[in-house]
This record gives sequence, C-alpha cells and structure tokens, in this order.
Amino acid sequence: MGDEIFLIDSKGGLVAMSATAYDSEELLQSLLADYPNLLAGAQIDPLAPRRWLLVEREVGVPSADGGAAPFDPAGPLSPSS
Repeated sequence: MGDEIFLIDSKGGLVAMSATAYDSEELLQSLLADYPNLLAGAQIDPLAPRRWLLVEREVGVPSADGGAAPFDPAGPLSPSS
C-alpha cells in the first residue's frame, strides 16, 4: 500500500486526498505552530518517536562557526554544510 490518505465524507464515502502546495509559507508555519503533530515523528523512528516543541517561529540556532546548526534530539548538534 502506498502513502495515500483518505477522508471519510459526510455520506461515509472515501475521498482520496492529493498533495498540493500551501498557499503561503505563513499558512504552513501557522498550521505547524497550532498543530505540531502534523510533523510525523513516528515515521522517523517508530520505537522512539520524535516529539515536537515550538520554540519560536523562524529562530536561528547558532553554531561555532557563526552559521546555522540543525538540531537532532537523537544526536549532537552539527554545523550545516
């Protein structure tokens, strides 16, 4: 089975959902801030699913060289390339 997602409509029928681009970055960020579980933590690691906490929108994480560093709770901070 693929990664299809279906919605059950008001009459009990299935409606296939298709991927579309968001209208704006602002909309996407707003949805993620309000509903952090939209990010699939269990798909990353089913035995230890990620849990998400909004720190702040558009916040940078400094690294030793002054650039941005990605954060992974399963490992140490590492400078971005």
